[in-house]
Amino acid sequence: MIKPESGGVNGSDPIVREFDTAEEEANFIARCIEKWNNAGCELRDIAIVYRTAKIGVRLAKTLEQAKIPYLLTHDKASKAKYDPLKQRVSLLTMHSSKGLEFHRVIVAGVGEGCNDDDKATEVRLLYIAMTRAMQNLLITSCTNGYFTKQLTAVETNLLNIG
Repeated sequence: MIKPESGGVNGSDPIVREFDTAEEEANFIARCIEKWNNAGCELRDIAIVYRTAKIGVRLAKTLEQAKIPYLLTHDKASKAKYDPLKQRVSLLTMHSSKGLEFHRVIVAGVGEGCNDDDKATEVRLLYIAMTRAMQNLLITSCTNGYFTKQLTAVETNLLNIG
């Protein structure tokens, strides 16, 4: 494993949260975004990154209900509308997030839609998603699987060290 190098910026420790249902997970994410925005974080500095388009559509519906502006980037037309200056949350697949950075990143639906036969690829994609965060990283899941267990164990170790 290669240890990630910091670009001179140190954020807070990642937070991992597990939920019983996808609806609980999505509602928690919406509440976090509202809280961050009310505390002064601009919506354009927040991204939600996920494995499959299905997860993105589910999260978009919840953001719509919460009246949180967002851009769902699942096709070329919507990707062409991406504007880093617009005040809206970016919803991106792990593949689409490559090369982008945001102050706050939520990696949602961890473990959902993963290819269990190719864990190496899934780990690389998860790494890409997590390294989009410049300051804060929130990782959520409603699937109790391999990745959720590993990330929860890492978070527990971080809490025990600090």
